[in-house]
Amino acid sequence: MSVNKNAVIRYMYLDQMLADRHHYYTRAELTDKCNEKLRADGFSEVTKRTIEMDLIALQDAPFSMDIIEDSDIIAGKRVIRYTDQSQSLFSKPMTADEKRLLTEVLNTLGQFSGLDNFAWLDDLQSKLNDKKSFGRGYYNMDDGMNDKIISFSTNEYLKNKELLGWFFSAIANKKVVSLVYKKFNSSEPVHFIIYPYHLKQYNDRWYLICNHNGTDDYAYDPNFLMNLPLDRIESYEEVAGVDYIDCPVDIAERYQDVVGITYHSGRELQKIHFCVAPETSLYVDTKPLHNSQIKLTPSDQEKMQHQYPTFKDWIFYTIECIPDDYELPRLMMSYGSNMMVIEPTYLVTQIKENLHKLNQHYASLCE
Repeated sequence: MSVNKNAVIRYMYLDQMLADRHHYYTRAELTDKCNEKLRADGFSEVTKRTIEMDLIALQDAPFSMDIIEDSDIIAGKRVIRYTDQSQSLFSKPMTADEKRLLTEVLNTLGQFSGLDNFAWLDDLQSKLNDKKSFGRGYYNMDDGMNDKIISFSTNEYLKNKELLGWFFSAIANKKVVSLVYKKFNSSEPVHFIIYPYHLKQYNDRWYLICNHNGTDDYAYDPNFLMNLPLDRIESYEEVAGVDYIDCPVDIAERYQDVVGITYHSGRELQKIHFCVAPETSLYVDTKPLHNSQIKLTPSDQEKMQHQYPTFKDWIFYTIECIPDDYELPRLMMSYGSNMMVIEPTYLVTQIKENLHKLNQHYASLCE
């Protein structure tokens, strides 16, 4: 079953037509009418094959709607409809558990509500709270069900957060995008034609993972990915007449090898050795620096403590990742004096230099 937002909208259109007792539609007419509604609501058209798959999905779980085809009803046309046209997707009652689950899903997604392209969430939430919807009054609304059970860290003051919904739709519909982007350390913005692939959150900030179709300085590279903070995008629009190129790499797999959001294609995986103070080890155990984190075996712990007697009571770990010049050092420095990097040497030197500068800044305050 298709899981994108447009599929849910198509199911709604098809449900209305299949339950319509005053009009009958052929498969071709269902496709035409559905595309007409999609265009009117600002969505992309779909093929007859897509509608055929949607009809199959409506008959499978979890919808399980009975659909039949009749011939000779109207001038010999073979029409398709629900077997029982008094039923529809939105007249089938939900159980209390299903309703509670859907409520919590909407509350979890509620961080996106209010964005232009997520207006459908607000509409669905209002329908869920309407006793005339989702089963026509089968439910006894419990006031406590509107309380959130789960929440995520968000930045309410993040610039350009309204772009999240727009780029969500652009990725879902495979739209080529023209945008103007300005780096923190640049005086002039740059223009890109990009293929948007993924939206990723890191440290309360949203990033667009994408590739450009080539610039004056860099030719198109199918294996290249760049991340653009949404708050640095100054303008954006869809581009007509340019074919969308799918991402040839597994984005999720690629970002498993990094700490943070920056991927350096020219760098190899490296093993990072570090140790933490005893009082910090339980925290590091439950909140790893990276998914590759390993605590050394007791025998290896003893060897490392013997090799580094200053840290004879500390706990030693390793992670294996593609290091960057900012996010990994910053994360390790966030533990202050309770974490020490052992190897590689260049990372030890980098953190040492950063701490030296920090010490000089603090010393200047005490002069």
